[in-house]
Amino acid sequence: MRNPLVLLLPSLLGGAGCATPPTELEAARALWLANGPTAYRFQIEPLPTCPFPLNYEVSVRAGVPSPGVPMLYGEPAEAIFDLAELFDPDGLGCTPLPESLQTIDSMLERLEDAYTDREAVQQLHAHPYDISVEFAPDLGYPREAYVNASPTVPSAAWGFTITDMRALQ
Repeated sequence: MRNPLVLLLPSLLGGAGCATPPTELEAARALWLANGPTAYRFQIEPLPTCPFPLNYEVSVRAGVPSPGVPMLYGEPAEAIFDLAELFDPDGLGCTPLPESLQTIDSMLERLEDAYTDREAVQQLHAHPYDISVEFAPDLGYPREAYVNASPTVPSAAWGFTITDMRALQ
């Protein structure tokens, strides 16, 4: 049986979407607020980001994130690449971690915005706007998310996978 907090909602062509986030997102946010730690660390792999698997290790204390440490193959990326070259659009062209993916609260807000945007897009265009989210059943944070605002525009897709979530002392 599937986890009740797993949400997989491909949008419908036309038709009415939801102007507010679905109840699963609201339930996950309430679970995070009730049970989530105030100090935590996680690894996140944002999509799209780089031609190779780049993830970030982020620590958050009292809602304030530390700068995400870029990681490659389990090691700090700066041990393998010059970070200036790594993020240079004319170099390797990797994308820095967006602020909206540096705390669980900001991720939940970005997902809420995606549902609101989906409603507006569907009223203007007859194309799918897919949103897929899997929430952690114990704490309510989004473990995986994928949003595709336009099947014809690759840059309109974004997402992330969170691993190694743990509370800090």
